[in-house]
Amino acid sequence: MAKAHVMFFVAVVTGLMLAQPVSAGRLTSTVTDPAGDALLWFPPGPAPEYQDIVGATITLRDGRFILVMEMAGSIPASPALPPGTKLLEWSWEFVTDPATFHTGFPWGQAATSPVDYVAQILWDGASFMGQLIDRTPLVTGGEAVVTRLAFSIIGAAFRTSVEAAMVGNPSSFDWITTSRTWVAELGTFAWFPVDGAPNCCVAGSWPS
Repeated sequence: MAKAHVMFFVAVVTGLMLAQPVSAGRLTSTVTDPAGDALLWFPPGPAPEYQDIVGATITLRDGRFILVMEMAGSIPASPALPPGTKLLEWSWEFVTDPATFHTGFPWGQAATSPVDYVAQILWDGASFMGQLIDRTPLVTGGEAVVTRLAFSIIGAAFRTSVEAAMVGNPSSFDWITTSRTWVAELGTFAWFPVDGAPNCCVAGSWPS
């Protein structure tokens, strides 16, 4: 499992370094991904449509980044957790400083990635939760900062937002979206990638 995770992180890092613009909108970036390509690793098989990302956008509006993720099918009010699964995750991952790498939370302590901020929506089998993880303190030996986020789920779309100041007021950044399953709590290697947009290993760029 650890080997697969290391390979996944290497692929993501490579893609982030090769990011390309994906939209003509000055303050909006859009990424897309084919429907039907999402796969479960545990247990193996096709993923439900609500874990299959088909598109996502990030838009700056009135000092806030509006985050939207479209799935291939409607998101249930109470998604089924596969046997042994503790969490389902849908996330937007920001790389505001590609020269800086962070090790640790929300992934395992040996997991190194250039991702500076992670906006997540999680399902634990009982309720959904939104949160922003600021990973920048990890560079100097500090702990990641977690802030709750309001969010909405309408049909096949997740929607949340973060204040620009909460992600360092970036003038530009690279980003990807991911869906994952977790068989243990955050902060471990006990996760499996399900889908990403855009396809691994190319990132979106804001603004584009």
